[in-house]
Amino acid sequence: MSESGLSELSVGCDRLGANAAHRVMTGKGCARATRTHKHILQALWQILLPMFYTYLDGVDVTRRLKLSDVCISIYDDHIA
Repeated sequence: MSESGLSELSVGCDRLGANAAHRVMTGKGCARATRTHKHILQALWQILLPMFYTYLDGVDVTRRLKLSDVCISIYDDHIA
């Protein structure tokens, strides 16, 4: 994790200070680390899922629709 660039990203986006980012990446500060990793995961999904949908539209529209339904179901059941 230390050379993944996530620490620099968190500091650059003003999500964390430099010392807090170091503690998160070394596994210290459990609540802050969990919250930061959750935000990073959410951001990656907002970038990657639409790209994956676009790919599936060209390959197999049926699977894309099934995936979309599953994502909506998960959102409705666990997030909303």
